[in-house]
Amino acid sequence: MIVDYHMHLRDPGERVVHTLEAVERFVEVASARGVDEIGFSEHVYYFRQTRSVWTLEYQTERCVYELDAYVDVVLEAKRQGMPVKLGLEVDYVGARQGELAALLEPYPWDYLLGSVHWIDGLAVDQQPGLWARAPVGMSPGCWRRDWMPTASSRARKCAGER
Repeated sequence: MIVDYHMHLRDPGERVVHTLEAVERFVEVASARGVDEIGFSEHVYYFRQTRSVWTLEYQTERCVYELDAYVDVVLEAKRQGMPVKLGLEVDYVGARQGELAALLEPYPWDYLLGSVHWIDGLAVDQQPGLWARAPVGMSPGCWRRDWMPTASSRARKCAGER
């Protein structure tokens, strides 16, 4: 069985879109490419309900979508028999991890992908060669410091990025 569980619902113009039609497009393309099942793992910081845990402007300015709408559309696709899973890409938020876990707990996730996109406020996945230009105190050790709690958190069902 071939699967891809790291997809973000976007329209052809790369805009965030949480509609059944968008899910259907992804399923059709996946099927045409021989992928048996796909999972949607939208970035957790895109949802208004999680606004209280973010501190960086990049995150807070993106908290505009409704988590319930995202969940509902993927669950409807599953109900219709589409080969999809409901997931979320969840960043480690340090001391606020318990708050984030409580916000996500009521939803019927098939999986959660643990991610570290920022270390000490620095985006680690947006610029090639970041480590060569990083301040002396910023090292792969910082990544391990933030990734290890993410990977071992009970809020995760799967660790999978960065």
